[in-house]
Amino acid sequence: MEIEARKRRKSVTLEDIAKKLNISKNAVSLALANKPGVSEKTRQLVFQTAKELGYKFKEKEEQKGTIGLIMTKNIIEDPYFFSAIVYSVENEIRKEGYDFSLYCISTEDESSIEEILMNSSFKGIIIVSTVNENVIRKIEERKIPTVVIDNLVDSTCIDTVNTDNYRSTKAAISYLIKQGFKHIGFIGDITHAISYKERWEGFIAAHEEFNIEVDKKVCKIEGFKDFSKNPEPEIQAFLKSLEKMPQAFFCVSDLSTLLTANILKEMGFQIPKDVSIVGFDDTELVKHFKPGLSMIHIDRNYYGKRAVKQLLERIDYPNKPVEDVRIFCRLNIRKSIRML
Repeated sequence: MEIEARKRRKSVTLEDIAKKLNISKNAVSLALANKPGVSEKTRQLVFQTAKELGYKFKEKEEQKGTIGLIMTKNIIEDPYFFSAIVYSVENEIRKEGYDFSLYCISTEDESSIEEILMNSSFKGIIIVSTVNENVIRKIEERKIPTVVIDNLVDSTCIDTVNTDNYRSTKAAISYLIKQGFKHIGFIGDITHAISYKERWEGFIAAHEEFNIEVDKKVCKIEGFKDFSKNPEPEIQAFLKSLEKMPQAFFCVSDLSTLLTANILKEMGFQIPKDVSIVGFDDTELVKHFKPGLSMIHIDRNYYGKRAVKQLLERIDYPNKPVEDVRIFCRLNIRKSIRML
């Protein structure tokens, strides 16, 4: 009897769980540590079996639940900006002991969100970029703690994490003005995204602060067919139509910055001798252009970390006031700004 009692009191090991499920000890270890390498089904089964056998969880092995990341399919087409944010979000979620599930929904048919929400028990959700308002309403109905990245939403319970587009642009344009630039052009479709509109407002504000009038003739702010994927035809036509080039151009994105720089070079202008250029985002897309492009840098790794931190606060304090967190971005000065 005493021997049997001792056997019953024996601590349950990873090997015991592995034998029960007929899987490797390593698979059990990965599942309990919330690390990649095992399927979600296996992970859930390991935790369930561990509890049934009376396994004593270590602090880091306690399963906190699943955080889902939802993004639209167009995000996958951007290998530079959003991919780094998604990678950062996943790393932070796993570090905090949560499981991570990634869902991609169509921008045309977002009804799949209903199925995702019904078949999943999320502790929290992070949404990357723009999604339909119906998605936001469905999440609100289920009272799931949620943070939206790089978009503003009309909600009384969903937090957002965004770039401080206004202040970041204003600071960069103010720097140019202080360096002696008085005639600065703007390239970006301000009707395409809220962030571009905010960058335009920061551009205007910097000029107003120094009592400099914006020359609208050197500003291309609308009339693009597809600004995010192929703004080249409109940028080229705009630049070739100018009677006089400004001293500098500010471009709202990596792609528009790179295209502007390439087109100007093809037209025979030297950068920065003839025209200076400043852009926004600063991803790998612009890294190899010569001379080096001066860019307002978005720290995408920090972006992801900050979003996860905001979500964890929302999980712990579900009734706290809604916040729109703004991340200021500094200008990385390289070789595309002429010293006047």
